[in-house]
Amino acid sequence: MPRPTLGIVTTWFQRGAAYVSKAYAHALEEDFNIRIYARGGEILPIGDPNWDVREVHWGEFVPGARKTFIDWQDFKSWIDREEIDILLFNEQQSWDAVIRCKQELTIPIGSYLDFYTAESIPFFGLYDYLLCNTQRHFAAFEWHSGAIYVPWGVQLDEFRDNKLELDHFFFHNCGFNPYRKGTDLLIEAFVGLDAKGSTLLIHSQRQLSEFPDLEVAVRNNPNITWHIEDVEPPGLYQRGEVFVYPSRLDGLGLSLPEALANGLPSIAPDEAPMNEFLKNGQNGKLARVSKNWQREDGFYWPMNEVDVTDLKRCMQEFWDERSELDTWKKRTFEMATNNLDWNINTAGLGQKLRGVKAQTVDQNLILECARWEVKTSPQPTFSQKVHRVLISLGARKVKRSLFGRA
Repeated sequence: MPRPTLGIVTTWFQRGAAYVSKAYAHALEEDFNIRIYARGGEILPIGDPNWDVREVHWGEFVPGARKTFIDWQDFKSWIDREEIDILLFNEQQSWDAVIRCKQELTIPIGSYLDFYTAESIPFFGLYDYLLCNTQRHFAAFEWHSGAIYVPWGVQLDEFRDNKLELDHFFFHNCGFNPYRKGTDLLIEAFVGLDAKGSTLLIHSQRQLSEFPDLEVAVRNNPNITWHIEDVEPPGLYQRGEVFVYPSRLDGLGLSLPEALANGLPSIAPDEAPMNEFLKNGQNGKLARVSKNWQREDGFYWPMNEVDVTDLKRCMQEFWDERSELDTWKKRTFEMATNNLDWNINTAGLGQKLRGVKAQTVDQNLILECARWEVKTSPQPTFSQKVHRVLISLGARKVKRSLFGRA
């Protein structure tokens, strides 16, 4: 019997979401033929051997469309051509294609959970299965019959095959978004340390000049290095002794489990999901959170901000007790081996997904989702204007699609 084909719909360039998709592709390749639909509208690394491979289809770009919007004609032709048997959407914020899948296809569809609001949570009932990588996500979607808890992990061998020179004490990865990763809080804490000789390496994928406030602090401190480089796993973690990650918000936070897999004791906010991976006093230290607030886009989980004084305390303790780092590293390494092995955490997932069936959904849920899509779209596309007409007419059932012609 031929293996079924799983289509992953995703961002596809050097970014956390794409590495998540790669991880699931690796975990499921024994049970499925894997195909990638790379959504248009973001960076398309065509010609890059790390991303531009035979299994990838580069999606059509739709000018002015909502983030993660998918051109249905292009998407449907890909599904037919590749004979897709099951779909997995990764960080899909536009619901257009999801609704059309439920209206026009008979294959099961699923979602890797990332962004959702209090209003949008019910619409995940359109999916036949949900992949929850943290306990926090799973708790929000236990009501869904297809919710599957898959604890996040890493390819341990890949992250431990690292021969970098250790040249800094503290290491921080801020990627594309230093503010969200709490880089400003880290620099403030580092500058206030009583730690002569300590150094901080900040790994970023953006120029320091893009952040004037950070630039002043970094330029004025010779012990802080801002390093710009796009790096494939295993990354630059082993250039530091202690990983510091005062992130203000994370759906998952890839950097933290990756650092722990490298054996780096870490510092992070005492907030989910960071405290699901980091156990205070065992593989790192949790800094007290001083305040919480709701993000402007209505993301279900609140932002958090560590108390800089407590963050500094955690860093100071590691520096003052650096003679005990070998013990910390050994314990961190062992805990990662026991809890963060992606091969173990995903064992049996392929068989579970092969058993998922496409479910019929209430047309009222589809209509409510379409209403929400129109309401929250900053720049309505033509198809979304069609939604508005349908909704104004009080449409309850649409035989073909809410999104124009098939």
